[in-house]
Amino acid sequence: MQLVRQKPSDAFHVPDDGWVKFDYDPETQQTKWLKIESNGKATVRVTAPQSAINSTLQTNAELENAWSGWSGKDVGMVASIPQQVHSKLIKQCGFDPKSGGQYDRKKYLKLLNDIDFKKLRTGGGRL
Repeated sequence: MQLVRQKPSDAFHVPDDGWVKFDYDPETQQTKWLKIESNGKATVRVTAPQSAINSTLQTNAELENAWSGWSGKDVGMVASIPQQVHSKLIKQCGFDPKSGGQYDRKKYLKLLNDIDFKKLRTGGGRL
C-alpha cells in the first residue's frame, strides 16, 4: 500500500491571517471565524454583510413610522438590534465572558436610548 500526501481541504486550510471560517447561518447571513494564537488563546469573530444590517434598520424605520402610540397596558417592541451591533455595544459596556457574560446593563440601556442609536428604535418609549 502506498501513502499519498494530499493537500488539505479548504475546510482545514488556515489562511495567512490565521482566521478560519467555522460556521455560517444562511438565515442571518452571519459567518463565524476562529483564530488560535501561538499562545493558545482562541478568538471568535462574527461577521455579516452590511446589507443584513441595513435590512434591519429599514424594517425598524417602517415599524417606527407605523407605530400609533401606546394604548392602555400594551406591551410592544421598542427596538430591534442586529447581533453584530449588540455584540459591539456590550463590549463597550464591559462584557466579560469569564464572569458569565456580565456587563453594565445601565450603561447599555443608556447607549440604546441615546439619539445616536435612533435607527434601532421601532416605536416610542424607553428601554
